[in-house]
Amino acid sequence: ENIKKYENRPEDFNERILKNWRRTVGRDDLVYHLGDAIFDRASELKGILESVPGTKILVRGGHDQRSYEWYMNKGFAAVMESVIVRVVMAITHKKDRKKKRVLLSHRPKITHGWVDYNIHGHRHRPKEERPAKKHYLLVLEEVGYKPVRLDRVFLEGTVVPSGLLT
Repeated sequence: ENIKKYENRPEDFNERILKNWRRTVGRDDLVYHLGDAIFDRASELKGILESVPGTKILVRGGHDQRSYEWYMNKGFAAVMESVIVRVVMAITHKKDRKKKRVLLSHRPKITHGWVDYNIHGHRHRPKEERPAKKHYLLVLEEVGYKPVRLDRVFLEGTVVPSGLLT
């Protein structure tokens, strides 16, 4: 309830997230949730995760205080503190396709060049200063509560929804 008030979210924001997830994510897709998976409705998490497609990976946030096993018993296939993925980015033409190392984390991380980008959640205001140009903040409010394909983050060069990457 606090997040609704502080971020001026609509009353039905939870329903919007789930509806958009079902429209966007396929059964065989891999979904990275960048933390703070559930707050005051922990007893509902298993049912929520079972109701949406895809294999779900939780990158733990500051409010994800339960054990890894607890989250996996609720429906996450894996739980981690952060993860580096390789993303093939279609910039404009096939000849411009490049593989990039992308760190997925809840909080922004100082990377010292060992990854190409850091996609993170945690912050809720996209206007906040980015720690570095290679950081991309995910904000639900900025994209209509919709998941975004990981390779699209860079193409669109925009803020994408917190936690919902396919």
